[in-house]
Amino acid sequence: MAYLMNKTLRSRLVEISAAAAKSLSKSIEKSINEGEVTDKKEIATIRRKSLIRMFGGIDSVKFKETMTFFLIAARENELVGKESDEMKKAATIFAEGLNVATNGKLHPRTIEVLSIARPQYKAASVVPDLWSNDAFIVLPKQ
Repeated sequence: MAYLMNKTLRSRLVEISAAAAKSLSKSIEKSINEGEVTDKKEIATIRRKSLIRMFGGIDSVKFKETMTFFLIAARENELVGKESDEMKKAATIFAEGLNVATNGKLHPRTIEVLSIARPQYKAASVVPDLWSNDAFIVLPKQ
């Protein structure tokens, strides 16, 4: 959460995340337009391949982890009133990154790890699960 409170770090992360989501979206759209794709399974394969082509195997996983983690951090900062407008914008960019890369699926291992300290996230699996204010009961540090 503190990382996003630094204006410079936040703006750089948001800028690169937006650029990555836009580039990935164009790559996916191009792949879909080159062939007649109607099957959801084929679109999921195109998403995965485009993500790997753009980032490589390990970094494609890191992208999903990062977008999941920072979406949650931005939403928590927003809901406790810390630079709410800026956090909402950041959360929107991170959500878009996940929407483009994974059709809105959160990174399961990141959710699993965060759930140790924040059990309210345990059932979250897609972006809309985190967009409700009910999902964000900020717990005190233990």
